[in-house]
Amino acid sequence: MTIHATGIAVGIAAGGAGGVSVNVSGAGVVAFNDINNGIEASIVGSTVTAGGNVTVHAEDRAGIKAELLAVTVSAGGAGAASVNVTVSVTYAENTMSGSLLATIDDSTVTSTSGSVTVDAFADNLIEADGVAVGVSVGGAGGVSINVAASAVLATAVLTNVVEASIIDGSNVAANSVSATATDESTVDATLVAASVSIGGAGAVSVNASIAVSVARVDFGTNTRALISGSKVLARTGDVSL
Repeated sequence: MTIHATGIAVGIAAGGAGGVSVNVSGAGVVAFNDINNGIEASIVGSTVTAGGNVTVHAEDRAGIKAELLAVTVSAGGAGAASVNVTVSVTYAENTMSGSLLATIDDSTVTSTSGSVTVDAFADNLIEADGVAVGVSVGGAGGVSINVAASAVLATAVLTNVVEASIIDGSNVAANSVSATATDESTVDATLVAASVSIGGAGAVSVNASIAVSVARVDFGTNTRALISGSKVLARTGDVSL
């Protein structure tokens, strides 16, 4: 499962010549993405006999990708006063959570000549790319005031529970037995904020530019491999967790 969100916003304000030229341009892109998965591979309350390998495998490769772009341009015309303001904002909120379980529960599992493998593997990805650009250019006049502001904000929350287990009175016999839980999930955030303010010719020129980028990442996983309340026999090989 993959969510791919793309957003583009463009704002342009241009003033003509006159006594007073006031130009305001704004653009914003907002994305909210949420994945909550429950994935399970299990043998429960059963008897399984195989001549070869027995594998219980659960895998989660869900991903979220958000690409956001906001661009604003404000240009003032000639006049006694030229006031130009641009504001560009992108905001992405990405949340991924879920449970991944591979288990043998209250069961008898026998491989006469192979192995028994219980494996839970998570490889989730949250990728957030945000760009905000603001350009403010003043026209010639007595007073030129130009303000450009841009902000890129991203929140990424990734919480997983990954478990591989042999539990609740199970009896497992094979040449080798393994229970493995792995979480290779990643969060990748690339944020760019740029603001440019250029004053026009005049008696007074006031120019201000502000650029802010903020990323908040909350990454918490609970990964466990266990054998609990069960009998496990490896005839020729290892028992591994």
